[in-house]
Formats: sequence, structure tokens, C-alpha cells
Amino acid sequence: NFDVASLSLLVDFVPSIDNLFDDIDIDKNKGRRETTHLQLIILFSELLGVILRLDRFIMICLDDLQWCDAVVFTLINEMIISVAQNELEKQHLLFVGTYRNDEIDDGTPLNSQILKLQRSNNVNFTQINVPSLSSSEICDMLMTEMKLPRRLVRK
Repeated sequence: NFDVASLSLLVDFVPSIDNLFDDIDIDKNKGRRETTHLQLIILFSELLGVILRLDRFIMICLDDLQWCDAVVFTLINEMIISVAQNELEKQHLLFVGTYRNDEIDDGTPLNSQILKLQRSNNVNFTQINVPSLSSSEICDMLMTEMKLPRRLVRK
């Protein structure tokens, strides 16, 4: 299903995708046409599947998910659900999403997205709660990791 025309459409939106396929001649003008969000979401999901079937490992990390809109969550959901249906692809993808727990409530799109993924039988979903660090804990971490004396690390 995924062909050079599909790849051309994606290159219009993410030009660096072209760098992944050195051996394919992508006509950058061919993709210039109206493309809906849904079409792009499906194309990204298909591209992800193609790459994963090449025995590649991919980690996608998105930060501050509490600020995402419905289109982004549709993309995330489609990618994760489509990959989860193929056992090989599922083993090669790690999606990490981070958000501030104190900035979401029951009515936010992120909360409904989390519930949807938790209910999916094909998705391995793990939620890790990382509490906020105090200034003192941050100073201790800096001292340890950078091997600095306390006098050089200020609160």
C-alpha cells in the first residue's frame, strides 16, 4: 500500500523523511495536493509500520502531552493501535509520553486518550508516576552527576 506517491505526500510535511530513503527518487512536487489530517495520520502509521517491518527499533518520545489537541491524539492513537496489531512491529516500537499530572483532569483529551490505550487488549501500557523534585533534590542530583561540591551548586 505504501508507495512513492505516499512518501511524496509525507515529505511535503516532514522534509527530513526524504533522508531516510536515499535509494528512492522522490518527486517533491508530486505530493503537492490537498491532504486531510486523516490521510496524513494513515500515511504516518503506514510509514511507521514499513520501518518497523525492516527490523528497526523506534522510540517515540513526546513531552507535555497535556497541551496536545485532538488531531495529535488521533495520530498517536492510530500509530499505536495499528502497530499493536502486528506482533513484530509491536516488539520494535516504544512510545513514551510525558505530561504534568497536575495539569489534567477527567475532562481533558489526554485523560480520555490514556483510558482508551489502557482498555486496548493489544497495547502494553505502563504508567509511571514521577513526583516533582524539590530544589534540594535537584541540587543533590547535580552534585552527584556532575561531581560538584555543594558550594558550587546553589539552591
